[in-house]
Amino acid sequence: MQLESNPAVAGGQAGATRAMLPAAGGPLAASAAPVVRGGAAGTRLPVSRRLSAAVRGARPRQWLKNLLVFAAPLAGASTGRPGGLLHAAAALAAFSCASASVYYVNDVMDVERDRRHPVKCSRPIASGDLPVRDAIVIAAALAALAVGSGFATGTPLLSAVTGGYLVCGRFRRSWRRAWRRRT
Repeated sequence: MQLESNPAVAGGQAGATRAMLPAAGGPLAASAAPVVRGGAAGTRLPVSRRLSAAVRGARPRQWLKNLLVFAAPLAGASTGRPGGLLHAAAALAAFSCASASVYYVNDVMDVERDRRHPVKCSRPIASGDLPVRDAIVIAAALAALAVGSGFATGTPLLSAVTGGYLVCGRFRRSWRRAWRRRT
């Protein structure tokens, strides 16, 4: 059995070889195409790997901070009022969706820089486990869910606040760069 390099893979990434099997007078490629990290042209990553990458890209560990939305209702003893806990849960879901959307957008915007970074290169978008196109679609869907959750629960103020969070999250990067130039 021979190993042949796959020319479709840029940068000679690991896993870019495929077995060649001799049959009927010549080598034939193995029936299963290799799955290449980074999704080289013409290859598709398995759905389970893309789903796992989508979850990792949303950074669920960061959602713990969103539990702070329960602080005000607990302090004001309003969780016992009709719908109080539902509104707090909707706020938790809205801010979790909004923060994940901001993470996806920032990762898409920084993808080239993240690919060169020794730690950030393992992020799902930078590593190619989650295609940029998919990340943009997920970010848009999460942003729509975040803003729509306030209207769905009859709390348009929640929609306004999550919308403001999305705008601030989008421009945070630009503001930080402008601030650094001043100092």
